[in-house]
Amino acid sequence: MSSPAGQGYMVAVPSPFVVDQSPFGQSPAQQPDFGLIEIQRARVRARTMSYNLPLAEMQNLQMNEMAPPQAANPTASASPTGYGSSSPAGFAMPGRFSSTKQMDVHTPIHSMPIDTRTCFPEASQQIQQIEVPAHAHALKRRGRAQTVGALPCSHVSVAVIAPGGGTGINASVYAAMGRKDGCRLEIVGQSRAPYDRYPASWGDQGAPAPNLESFTLDLLSKNALANSDVLVVGSRGGQVVLPVLWQRMGDACPPAVVMNGGCAMGLPAPVQWPTNAATFVLLGGQDYFRGNQSMQNYVADAKSRVPQDNKTTAILLVHEMTHMPQAELLNQILMHMIRAIHSWHATGNVPVDDFSTILGDLRRGSWSGVLTYKTGAGDSWKMEAFP
Repeated sequence: MSSPAGQGYMVAVPSPFVVDQSPFGQSPAQQPDFGLIEIQRARVRARTMSYNLPLAEMQNLQMNEMAPPQAANPTASASPTGYGSSSPAGFAMPGRFSSTKQMDVHTPIHSMPIDTRTCFPEASQQIQQIEVPAHAHALKRRGRAQTVGALPCSHVSVAVIAPGGGTGINASVYAAMGRKDGCRLEIVGQSRAPYDRYPASWGDQGAPAPNLESFTLDLLSKNALANSDVLVVGSRGGQVVLPVLWQRMGDACPPAVVMNGGCAMGLPAPVQWPTNAATFVLLGGQDYFRGNQSMQNYVADAKSRVPQDNKTTAILLVHEMTHMPQAELLNQILMHMIRAIHSWHATGNVPVDDFSTILGDLRRGSWSGVLTYKTGAGDSWKMEAFP
């Protein structure tokens, strides 16, 4: 079933639970391990795990494969918008996702067959959620088979801003994050939606509303990020969405992981970087955002954008990283980056253990670059190169 432009689907995704006991008197083979709740009629808020997936991203997750890169768009490649690198669109819904049993939103969660794949059009064009009820979390904690290398993330709620966030090409990365114990993942918005363009303040590159600025203001008006502990933004999300959040929320803005360092570069609209913002900036040496700067100057320029009195900023430059971060790289470090900035924001203590883990993973992965982070106000930075 194809999706109308700008719409997504809510899809029941089987969770990786291994159930030892059944609270419903069924055998483990019969006990379902996931549930689908239509948000408008049966909102479950207590201890949930969520995915937010536009149609194209959902298909990448369900089919467990990367979408092939789209043909290069000369206009996009010349502009920081990065449209040539965002999620694929226009896929038809495969027939194997159709439900084999008639059910509606009143069907008890525990009576849904395990092999069900049910799709509902979602009214909101910005946030589509799949939620697993509290009892499933209890089963998950009691009987999950641990994946090698799996990391708990201490009950952190992560909001990924879809425009610029690579939620299509790196869908498998976000899916793996959402399966981690204690992690609640939301993908907010949709790449290539009508609002996925620069605001009028960007001059010739900008456009009137709807745009990324109006999209962000709409999120704020709906309090859509109220339960988010950490934001993940990339590309134009770091150039527009995060600065608007900073401007409106100030120090109350959640800490952020900023892929491509959009907030730390010269922009048409000035960035009001809050003094107490907790920010982990990820720069790519092969990213066209670097322009003609040397690697050393690229990091120095990003550091110069950070307020002197700020004490909670880290900048990681990976020489080999492209504008769309490689999935292998993100799988190695993104969760650690989220944990580091979450801890730093919550405690005020430099997360040296998380930084050490990130550097160790990068060395083992044969990546090269430099990590620098604030150790106090002013020019108090510590720097460590790798490998």
